[in-house]
Amino acid sequence: MPFFSIIIPTYNRPDYLDIAINSVRDQTYNDYELIITDDASSDTKTRTLLENYVNSSSNIKAIFHQKNLGICEARNSALKIAKGKYIVLLDSDDYIFPWTLQTYFDTITKFNFPSFIAGPSAVMHEDCKQPKSYEVKKLQAERFKNYFEYRNSTKNWWFAPSGTAIKKESIDRAGRFWSGRDICEDIDLWHKLGIEPNFIKINSPNTYGYRVHNGGIHNNLKPYYSGLLRMIHQEKSGIYPGGKAYRKLRNSILYTHVRMHTIEMQENGLYKQAIKLYIKTLTANITLLRIKYLLGFLMLIPYNLIKGPKNRPPLTKL
Repeated sequence: MPFFSIIIPTYNRPDYLDIAINSVRDQTYNDYELIITDDASSDTKTRTLLENYVNSSSNIKAIFHQKNLGICEARNSALKIAKGKYIVLLDSDDYIFPWTLQTYFDTITKFNFPSFIAGPSAVMHEDCKQPKSYEVKKLQAERFKNYFEYRNSTKNWWFAPSGTAIKKESIDRAGRFWSGRDICEDIDLWHKLGIEPNFIKINSPNTYGYRVHNGGIHNNLKPYYSGLLRMIHQEKSGIYPGGKAYRKLRNSILYTHVRMHTIEMQENGLYKQAIKLYIKTLTANITLLRIKYLLGFLMLIPYNLIKGPKNRPPLTKL
């Protein structure tokens, strides 16, 4: 049984995918399996690429969806057959560094097998190549009671799925990723993992390369809108753990994402969606005393209407 199961979902990204796979094969720690789910790619290269890797490596597996089901189902298909004690998530347009799995393993043993680990990224733009040499830094990490407590401790909270290692039993207990195509699926999973014991935030070294490019699935704000609505509904329905003791903190985390994206939706001309989210979270934001946001949102409406939409992709991946 491998210690790590690395999961890569992909769709029509053979060139980036090849880089991601090779970054896994370059690991100094080798007790892993790699599972790639091809979500019914329409190009001719992806299947050939994956079949070649599967035929040449005993620890690489591929799943081929007959229909395009979205990134959540692609990850869940791999999770169903994963055998590792820890799941390492990796998007097909990102990559990990040669020391990443060793860093995760050292962190796991140092902190007595935590439920959830998140590491920092090196941001790469579309035209940037994977570095040929690296500066390897000493492991520095902090322990928190759980993910919710981590979020309560810092404003510099962001990390992407590609920077995580999570206990398989914790993901299974949380119910894995939600179904459908709504974005915010990672934030939803982090919430469902919110009180799993021992969250570790690695501060150095960087554990993954995060690529910013126009072809990313997070460049469309409309799925963010439906995803945020879904999270709001799940919070009100009591889906997320922690009960009353963590309700205020859960709301604070959730509505941080809502505030950020309602402003971004306004800037990109999605006024109807932004206003609906504003209204749905009005009472909570009043309770949280987010007066600057409540007034600023309203003041920005005429400004953005006059200026017109930016029509630019968001720079954040949640």
